[in-house]
Amino acid sequence: MLDAKRPAVADLGALVREHARSLSGSERKVVDVITDSESLAFLTAAKLARRATVSESTVIRLCQKLGFDSYSSLQEVARQELSRRLSAGTDEKLVASARDINAENYLSAVLSFDARNVRDTLGNMRPSELLEVARLLWGARRVFVLGSRSSAGLAVFLAYALGLVLPDARLFGSVPGDEMNHGLDLGPKDILLAVCYTRCSQRTIAAMDLAKSRGAMVIAVTDALASPASDVSDRLFIAGRHSASFLPSYTAGMAWANALLAAVGIVRPEEASARLRASEEIIRRYSVHAPLTRT
Repeated sequence: MLDAKRPAVADLGALVREHARSLSGSERKVVDVITDSESLAFLTAAKLARRATVSESTVIRLCQKLGFDSYSSLQEVARQELSRRLSAGTDEKLVASARDINAENYLSAVLSFDARNVRDTLGNMRPSELLEVARLLWGARRVFVLGSRSSAGLAVFLAYALGLVLPDARLFGSVPGDEMNHGLDLGPKDILLAVCYTRCSQRTIAAMDLAKSRGAMVIAVTDALASPASDVSDRLFIAGRHSASFLPSYTAGMAWANALLAAVGIVRPEEASARLRASEEIIRRYSVHAPLTRT
């Protein structure tokens, strides 16, 4: 069995690499899934087998080959790894990434992680889910977008883009730290769209809880099933976050946002187009954009 004193984040990966050459083709399929500790942490052995397109006996056999006495023992290591990764500070993540990333391979590593994140995000949702959310956004009295700290950038983009087509879409808590007062008049006809990436701000969770208590719908995009946003949202989307650097990747989150914006345009194309034309007229009238320069 694994030495419990060793860091879980190193144990599982090192153990898999140690046995890689002795694994069968079916067992390698399982490894492709279990190296993502978040998936392993929440999947039963039967669901893991289905995701890897192998038999459940293959999963059990792999566990034994890796030195575990049961699937639950392997899953516990994955949960410890996930807990460590979600709570790690940026300095710890920088040290961890430096173990495997160097000046020669960092670019390909970063792009490979981003490509995987987008694939995982696509696999975690159905087109009908985004279309349903788009209809809800169009039907809301007001749409508020919330994101703090590292999640703020994606929240600002969403608020700006949604504000181009929806009648009333804006950032929640325009004054930093004033999220609670900003939510005083939230009601059942409103929607709070929260961006809640790793190490989610307590202010974000509190604002989501306040919104729910006042009858507003809460829709969240996060990067982990274990995120505290899971417990206070009516609709939850998972956008892959794996990264080669000290911060989670936001590529998949931006891809999710772009997909949501496309769905918003598809649901009510005439209204979206009319508002975009009106916005463009204002931009031209007041010369908002600087003219292009000659090359």
